[in-house]
Formats: sequence, structure tokens, C-alpha cells
Amino acid sequence: MGRGRFFQVWAILAAAMALLLTPGVATAKPVPATQTCHAGADLADDYPAIAANPQRWDCQNGSFSLEPEVTFVRFVLKNDGSTPVPRSFVSHYGRFDRITLTAIDADGAARSLDYPIAAVHRIEAGPFFSATLPQVTAKTVAIVARIERPWIDHVLTGARLDDQLHGSGWPMGRVAFLALICGVLLVPLLLNAAFYRALPERYVLWHLIIVSATLIETAILTGLLRQVLPVPLRVEIAISDLSFAVLGAGALMFARGFIEPGKLGPRIRGAMMFQAFFGVIVVATVTLALPGMRPWAILIVHLVLLPGILLLIAAMAVAWRRGSREVLFLIVAWTPLILVAIGRIASFAFSDQPSESAVVYHATLAFEVLVTAIAIIGRFAMLRRERDQAQHQVEQLKGQAGKDALTGLCNRHALEHDFPGWYRNGFHTMAIVDLDYFKAVNDTLGHATGDAVLRTVAAALAPDENTRVVRIGGEEFLLLLRGSDSVERAERRRQAIPSRVAAAITGLDRVITASMGLVEHQVGGNDPPTFLSCYEHCDRLLYEAKARGRNRTVREKLVGFVGRTPNKTRSAA
Repeated sequence: MGRGRFFQVWAILAAAMALLLTPGVATAKPVPATQTCHAGADLADDYPAIAANPQRWDCQNGSFSLEPEVTFVRFVLKNDGSTPVPRSFVSHYGRFDRITLTAIDADGAARSLDYPIAAVHRIEAGPFFSATLPQVTAKTVAIVARIERPWIDHVLTGARLDDQLHGSGWPMGRVAFLALICGVLLVPLLLNAAFYRALPERYVLWHLIIVSATLIETAILTGLLRQVLPVPLRVEIAISDLSFAVLGAGALMFARGFIEPGKLGPRIRGAMMFQAFFGVIVVATVTLALPGMRPWAILIVHLVLLPGILLLIAAMAVAWRRGSREVLFLIVAWTPLILVAIGRIASFAFSDQPSESAVVYHATLAFEVLVTAIAIIGRFAMLRRERDQAQHQVEQLKGQAGKDALTGLCNRHALEHDFPGWYRNGFHTMAIVDLDYFKAVNDTLGHATGDAVLRTVAAALAPDENTRVVRIGGEEFLLLLRGSDSVERAERRRQAIPSRVAAAITGLDRVITASMGLVEHQVGGNDPPTFLSCYEHCDRLLYEAKARGRNRTVREKLVGFVGRTPNKTRSAA
């Protein structure tokens, strides 16, 4: 199975697993109230004191303030049999200290249940929590929720009554879609881990952080995180806030590293790094260490990320203007996400109602992750092509360095480097071929004719599968041969030189002959002879052939074993 097919199958399996792990979800069934009112109070105030003062209650305006320590939300029930009986209190999840729920009957009887944040039920489908109501009877006329120190007004504006014991969240289709996103996000998560081993670039790590933060946020939203890692609601909210900040920081640092060098100026690169770490520090400080910032915490968390979005836009614009090709991926990936993120920030900063863009937001997050993952794959493929081209060029240069420019044969450098391997592969016969009186050709006919002679001689010596031909320098060539007929083949090549040169080059005033010194090794043992020892032996035989009148071969056959003096058999042709 190919790697691409493997990841496709893994994505499908992961998505299916996510769907199986997601509990069954009932469609939200809010119980309508005849009237919903709210009032701010201090921690010392109780409901009877607040209820006795109608002027403190707002039953018309849906706007809430986080400045009071306590907010009372009162639901007046219809109690005419036309609506279901409420069984739970449900709201948009967020930090708070405590919720007290009270059921008030027509005769003034009251029943209360008290829930610290650790005791409420986190609804698996969507950003909601619930708390079971005290007993609601036919005489119950109102439900009052006393919410202490809420950190986000959506806890107040999203409050409702539900006919399910543990509340109800999003419909199954919406949860299934987000669970599918979780499964799909596992693919770039694994790809990043694999890519970093082959491409250890920092932007790959930052993309891994982006994918991880996106996966965590989506898993929190669908309730999958609680199936894998049960954590208190307060911790889950802190993780969500931090992952949001880390996501913004990761986007800045990924863009900073991924865009080609020179396409971003030092100022904007410095600003991106500062904003990335500043945003995470501010969010962590506000949400974890400064409870006094409660009324403004969520506003600060979202507004501190706005400069990061503006920096991303500026960075993409600068890189595009400077001719970056890679930034096109970022523009395609981040434009939908930036638009949705700005809408969400505006919702948290300036609206009292919870944003309904969560599914769209996470869909654009997944789209961004997949497009940037494709960009990394493209960069990886490009770098691999560049590496392969560089290696090919290196091999070409090595080949050129080992080639004789005039004849195209191997040169002495390549011979000395490759000789041990060639000898191990059976090339035990070495011959040196030297043209007779070649200097006279250059002196009388010119170097151009001499070069033509050398090229023709190279063709006559004819390298093949069992013959290696090397130009040592000047008019000297070297043969390495293997096989039982290696001596005969070497001699045929030497004798073919005069006729090949005469046929190829007109205007020569002499016959071009060659002398040859040849050594045939049949020496046993594990230590092969060195190139230098073989060469010097052949060179002595070549000089002997020259001394005997040229145009001949002097050869020796070495027979014996390493460790004793080889036997020599000499002959001349």
C-alpha cells in the first residue's frame, strides 16, 4: 500500500473512530419561559432581597454586565401544560465560581441545588454545560439561577432551561461533521511528524503546533477530549483559551519561517515573533493568574490576538508584493479563517449573544491546516528535487573530474580511485600503450592533427564490459582487462591502431604504431596488488618494448601466491 493510500485509509478510520466515540446527542430542546429577567448583585445579596426590589430587574434588555459579582437569571414558567417540564439548566460554557438553582412554587416554597463549576455536567455536543434542576412540580412558577463571578457574558446570555436531565446540545449532524474534522486533522499531524525527520525546518514544527492546537479546540468543542482525557471544566476552558492563543502564535511563526528568505523585512519578522510570544503570555496571564481581570478577560484574550491577524495580513501583502510564490498558499489557506476569526472576535468583544459560527470557524481551521499541509508537501517535493539535482550535478562534476576532456576516456585520477574495485571484479591484466614517435606528429603536422590521432586511438582501444581504457596523459593509454583472452584482446587493440588512424585521418606522412607493456596477474591470496606496483611493472615492460625497436608488446605473466615470490613468464610480440 502506498504512503498516500495509507494516510487516506487512516483518515477514514480516524473519522469513524471519532464518530463512534461521540455519545448520542439529542437535539437541543429549550423550554420556553413566559418571561426571562436578570439582575446584578453583590456576593452578600440573596434572592429574596433582590426579588423584593423590582427596579433592579431587567426583563426587556438582553444585555448583561460582568461587573457585578453575582447575576440572577429568573425564568417565569408558563405552567399551563403546553410546554415540557424543565429538568436542567443549560448555558454556553465558560468560567464561573458557582451556580445555585432554585425552583420557586406559587406558595413561596423554594428548593435549591448548589453547583460549583467542578460539579456541573459538560455536555458532550457543543460548547455547553448543564446542571440538574431541583424538583419542578405543577406548582412551580419560576426557576432562578444565581451565577457567581462569570468570566464571559455568554454564560449569562446563553442561559436556558431544557427538558433533558443532563441537558441537550447540538444535533448529531453538526457533531459528526466536527468529529470528521478531528479525524482529518490526524493526517497532517502524522505527516508533520514524518516530514520533520526528513525536513528538519522550524516551520514544520510550527505547523505541527497549529495542527495540534486546532485538533484540541475541535476535540473540546465536540466533547471528544473528555472521552480521551477527562478534565474538570475549569481546566478544559483554560486549555481552550491557551490553544486559541497558541494557534495564533503558531500561525505567525509558521508564516515567518515558511515564506522565502528575503520576502519579509526584518521589522515585520521581528514584530511577528514579538506578537506571537506576547499574545500567549498575555492570554496565559489573564486567564490563569489575574482573577481581578474577570470582567475584561475574554475581551482582552480576543483583542490581543487582533494585532496578530493584522500582522499576518501585512506579511502576506509584503511577501506577495516582493514576488513570493509560497505566500499564495497562505493567502488561500488563511483568508477564510481570518474573516471568520474577525467575526468571532467582534462577537466576543461587542455582542452579548454567543457566536453561532463555531462550526464554520472550525471548518475554516481544518481548511487552513490542509492547505498549508499541501504547501509543506510541495516545499518538501521542491527541496527533494533540488537535492536530487544537486546530487546529479555533483555526480556529473565527479564524472567530469574523472574524464579526459580530449578523448572522453577515464583519466588517471579515476583509475587510481577505482582500481581496487576493478581488480576485485576480475580486471587482473594491465597494459600500458604508448604511441611511437608521436612528438614528431605534433611538431610537423600540428597539434590539431595530433589531437585527432589521439581521439582515433581512443576509439581503437574500444572500452567494453570486460575492458577499461584510461588515458594516462600525452600519448600514453592504459588498459585493464579481465577474462581468459584478455592478453589476446589487448594485443588486437594495439595492432588495430595503425589501420584505424590511417583510415580516419588523411594527410599523414607516416604510419602510427604503438608499443605496449603488459602484465597478467594470476596471484592468489587476499591482498591485491596496488595500482602503483602494477603500473611500475607495466612501465618497465613498455620501456623494454621501446628499447627492442617499438611497435611490439613485452609481457609477463605472474603466477604464484601472496607470501612467496611469484613465478614470472616473459614473452615478447
